[in-house]
Amino acid sequence: MGMDGLQSARHLRWVGLLLLGLLTFWPVHSAQAKGCAGNWDYSESSLQNARRRLKSPAHPNLLSRVQCGTDLTAALDLAEWPADCPTCQREYIELLRDLILYTRQAASVTTSRQNKLALYRREFETRIKLSDFLLSTHDPALIKTYWSDNFDGMGDAMELGGFGREFHEQALLHRDQIYSEKTFRTWARDIRSCSAWDFRAGQNKDFPALRRSLMCSEDCRRALVRIRQRADGGQAADKVAMGEALDDLLPAAEDCPTGATP
Repeated sequence: MGMDGLQSARHLRWVGLLLLGLLTFWPVHSAQAKGCAGNWDYSESSLQNARRRLKSPAHPNLLSRVQCGTDLTAALDLAEWPADCPTCQREYIELLRDLILYTRQAASVTTSRQNKLALYRREFETRIKLSDFLLSTHDPALIKTYWSDNFDGMGDAMELGGFGREFHEQALLHRDQIYSEKTFRTWARDIRSCSAWDFRAGQNKDFPALRRSLMCSEDCRRALVRIRQRADGGQAADKVAMGEALDDLLPAAEDCPTGATP
């Protein structure tokens, strides 16, 4: 399995911005992560050592752990994947999950809004990396065990950060996967905020206001149609129950009310 398949254009586009943002807000001394940069590979022993390094009590704080994980995964992006190593797959998955955990914890304790957004963005990108890797394995057991839970968590991070447009794009991307009820509800809340794509703009809108904002914008109406098509078309485990849940959050698709504006 080649590593080229694991690196999407989307990841490459964001990685520079992420690293720049992380370096600007992390204190130089508190974020030191000695011994994490270097030559790491996808062998079982190297990945196990990487996970030990990430979990080491030598880290002075959570930001140091996130910096360490950033260094580790950046080094691994340059390595070649071994021809056949199921244990390496699981170690790599758990390394990414460890980094995701520490990134969420760091976001939860920082008092700076800017820092929170940078950390939620970092978590989002790590979850995309994990999602892409899981799907590239073509291993039904791994995908069943980890993919949906990871996507649910991605939705949480993107809602906390207000990254609505990006989550909508991710939800549209994976039409071959079954989405949990949690993911559909997150997606529905996202579409309610379509006027700003920030998860917040639609929080307090009643259905008449939602109809105006969703039906009178081509972009928003298209989003509404697509989420209902995905739920009805088999991307929900229980499409009847999911249809009822969406009815509580979103209006049915119809024409823009006469004389109305978004």
